[in-house]
Amino acid sequence: MIVTNEKHKFVSESLSGELKKHAKKFQEENEEYLQASIKNNTYDDAYTKLVSDAVLESYEVMNAWENISYNEIDGMTPIEYFSSLNTLSDIIDLFIAFEVENAGIIPNGLAKHLKDNADKFLDDLVSMLNSIELDEQKCIKFGQKAVIHAAEIIADEKLIDPLFNLVSQMENPKTDANTLTSVMNAIQAIGEPAVEKIVSTIDDSDKKGQIYRFLLVCLARIGAKNRSDNYYNLLKKYFKESEYKFIEANALGVYGDRKALPAIRGYIEKNAHKISKWEYTQLRQILLQFGGIVKDFDTYFSTVKDN
Repeated sequence: MIVTNEKHKFVSESLSGELKKHAKKFQEENEEYLQASIKNNTYDDAYTKLVSDAVLESYEVMNAWENISYNEIDGMTPIEYFSSLNTLSDIIDLFIAFEVENAGIIPNGLAKHLKDNADKFLDDLVSMLNSIELDEQKCIKFGQKAVIHAAEIIADEKLIDPLFNLVSQMENPKTDANTLTSVMNAIQAIGEPAVEKIVSTIDDSDKKGQIYRFLLVCLARIGAKNRSDNYYNLLKKYFKESEYKFIEANALGVYGDRKALPAIRGYIEKNAHKISKWEYTQLRQILLQFGGIVKDFDTYFSTVKDN
């Protein structure tokens, strides 16, 4: 997609340039260590910390960039430029520019301007969401993704129905992970007001495929921030009702309640004779996440052929 607004283009390309310089510096300073880690497949705690620190530093780079004046935007800083945008369509156009140049990384100042003026932009955002029609591939395009990203930032309950209208357009075989992730992130950001719609959509579905999986994880993530027996009992119910348990076990893992251990272990004990090694591997990861014992199961599955 071509960005036609020259100021938007400059702002997005300027940030992209700063982030690329930071990434290049990081790679040059840590080249030997990174190459050795990749070659030896040793992604230890030190590697994780190094990469995590680099990501945090990139946000510091972005925050510093937001406060530099540029002649190309009439001597304003990016933060001042963001504050000068008075229509949602102009903000969405800038979001698109950031989607093109920075893989959807939205500067804090722009997100704050949108959030602070949510009441002003909300009705227009609802209209934009309602006007989205997915193509034959049932996947979103740059402009549509920008609108959904704006919905994730504003995260108002008035956006629930328009977002679920998008969910209703998706098809399991066609819709890509990028589309699902964008829509589910927006729903998840709304939080508890969206739970009733999530549950009714799950209950009305065939409880199979990636849309079901994404909705279940979305429910689990909202629940993890708002712990209650209601969330745990819902997730456990879906686990008990399903034929293949790893999708639901993964959701229980995302929710993070160790009470799920007996249910998962009990399922494996009763059904070990018909569980495939692949399915056991998925369930095993959840057990380990909860600190569960897997040695007995490992011994059993090491002696049988995959079924």
